[in-house]
Amino acid sequence: MIDFEKAYIEGYPRVYRVCLAKFGSEEFSREITQEAFVRAYANLHQLKDESKFIPWVIVIAVHYGYNKMHLDRQRFNVLPSENMMTHSLNAASIPSPRFEGESAFTRWVMGLKKSDYQLFYMRYYHNMPMSEISARTGRPPGTVRRRIALLKAGLKVAIEREKTVFD
Repeated sequence: MIDFEKAYIEGYPRVYRVCLAKFGSEEFSREITQEAFVRAYANLHQLKDESKFIPWVIVIAVHYGYNKMHLDRQRFNVLPSENMMTHSLNAASIPSPRFEGESAFTRWVMGLKKSDYQLFYMRYYHNMPMSEISARTGRPPGTVRRRIALLKAGLKVAIEREKTVFD
């Protein structure tokens, strides 16, 4: 039988580092790591090879982390009020991240100009069609489509840049 306390003490740093690399947030990674060990303890009878305990806990942690992120996004995907688009962009008016792992996204959004933020907000928070965005902003549809494509490409670059930090 595995000495769970010893395995926990020795394995916690390794599981935590994997979670930190996957999710990017210290607080979220600590929470996921702790929960993974709790789940591993509850299901210890399912572990067939004790030498694979830490890899098993890592798999539990990663799956739990991704599931938690997905559920949190669904649960907290409440749209901010309509008048938010008219507020000046400052830290108080930008929606807070759903979880700390979204730091690359949050930093990218906070760096947008007000006009770009409004386009991004209308398209991805309100799922407005390009024609409606065009009508609301007074910009030609082609300009709106191109600007949103550029914003999307910029977001991909920001996220890829953060991923390379963890590789």
